[in-house]
Amino acid sequence: METISNENAARIRMTPGEFIRQTEIVNCGNLRNNEDNFQNVEIDGFTVENKNLIRTEFHYAKLSNATFSGVNLEGADFQFSELRNVTFLRCTFKRGGFNFAKMDNVRFQECLLDSSSFSFASGDSTFENCSMTGAEFHRTALRIVMNTCDGQAAQFNSCADLNIQAENCDFLQTEFNDGTFFGTMTKCVFANTDFSGSDCRSLKLVNCRIRSINTDGSCGIDVDSSVGEDENEEDFSFT
Repeated sequence: METISNENAARIRMTPGEFIRQTEIVNCGNLRNNEDNFQNVEIDGFTVENKNLIRTEFHYAKLSNATFSGVNLEGADFQFSELRNVTFLRCTFKRGGFNFAKMDNVRFQECLLDSSSFSFASGDSTFENCSMTGAEFHRTALRIVMNTCDGQAAQFNSCADLNIQAENCDFLQTEFNDGTFFGTMTKCVFANTDFSGSDCRSLKLVNCRIRSINTDGSCGIDVDSSVGEDENEEDFSFT
């Protein structure tokens, strides 16, 4: 391993082979001297599959051109990390942490992200067929794409200029409070969703199902409803 430095942090450069060998140790649970600690490492070009990396720490790490496939990362923490061209496929991130992370083309596909946190993260990230119940995106600066995701009880609060593109997603009891939002959300479900104190003038909702939303103190949500088969459910098309 080679120690390198830049204007932001000193990092230890780890080869893909060294990283894979270290994950084997973590996967077996036979840890000594904090082998599950990947803080301040820099790794480029690797694929790790079907490992158990619970509560591993990637604080201030830089990961590039990487794939995590079928990896259990429950409780893993990527706080202040830099992720570039990273794909997480069928990974478990329950209570995972990405606070203050910098993301460039990061993709989560078929992942369990319940109660994970992306607060103050920046860059761009795509979520496809993911469970995101209770996920937190407070003050995030991410450009978010969501396709066929369960965003139940997720929180997107206090975000300044959050760009969100979503299609076929569920936002039951989700919070979009005290922020400014723009983008397009298509064929999504909003039930008991909270938009309190938010500026949504640049947010388009197209062919969405919306019921019992709270818009206290918000602007830009011009509701033009037509009652569907269920008289308590409204079908909105915002363009």
